[in-house]
Amino acid sequence: MSKPLSTKIGAGLVVAVVVAGLTIYWLTRPVLSDRQQILDMFLAVEQAVEGKSASSVMRHISENYDDGTYTKRDLPRLAVTVFREREPFNVAPVVRSLEIESNRATAEVKVKFWIGRGPPQDAQDLTLHITLEKTRGTWQVTRARGWQQAQEAL
Repeated sequence: MSKPLSTKIGAGLVVAVVVAGLTIYWLTRPVLSDRQQILDMFLAVEQAVEGKSASSVMRHISENYDDGTYTKRDLPRLAVTVFREREPFNVAPVVRSLEIESNRATAEVKVKFWIGRGPPQDAQDLTLHITLEKTRGTWQVTRARGWQQAQEAL
């Protein structure tokens, strides 16, 4: 009878230590600036495109996305069609400007985009104009212009 009670007490102590550790981590972790959050989001989108993961790309697209041609409802079908390409996608972005005002941001991103395993000999240069909005603490793309040129090349 003594052993099960000591096991319960030990398990309770382990749970208490884990909860305390997670609480300390959560309260002391550095809060990323809006700029860093946006740059991290751009990196996640780059990795999702290179991995041809439509769902991972869509995670960063706002429900309010509208670029004048497509809305968020149109993009998954478009992404799946494009990601069927057999060769790997390569994306080399450079953020040229990023302006943040409250919960809205605009960015100009220069991108070299090419398909295939080799060097970017046939890379397409794109200039993306991206509008973002912060909703519930998360930055998402609400509008993007300039990527349609890459779509036409496919």
